[in-house]
Amino acid sequence: HLAVFVGGGVEKDHGHSQTGTAAGIKYDYQFHDRWSAGIALERLYGKGTNRSLVVAVPMSFHANEQWRLFLAPGFEHHEDEDKALIRAGIAYEWELKNGWSLSPEVMADFLEGGAKTYVAGLAIGHQF
Repeated sequence: HLAVFVGGGVEKDHGHSQTGTAAGIKYDYQFHDRWSAGIALERLYGKGTNRSLVVAVPMSFHANEQWRLFLAPGFEHHEDEDKALIRAGIAYEWELKNGWSLSPEVMADFLEGGAKTYVAGLAIGHQF
């Protein structure tokens, strides 16, 4: 399953908050009726020049045909520094015609050093 994601969120770091937008692409391979694994690349855009790249490897549990819970180790690259992260999230997927899908997603990134990023958005994908 290949999908593009667009959304928005907020980063909280030691009392400071910053909102922004997110855009990304993800690939998910379902190797069991309940389990899948993949890769996610996401660009986070804030005000000014504050941008970061998130790379994560999600493991997903498919509770049923629509609900998916996922946990992903990864890292966030921001300017000259990389921080490890753990991403946790939930998604609800509607299957559309001809292998297409629409999926609202909500996730939280817990970053090394205590910062947190919360993102919500919509993924549009195609199943192969």
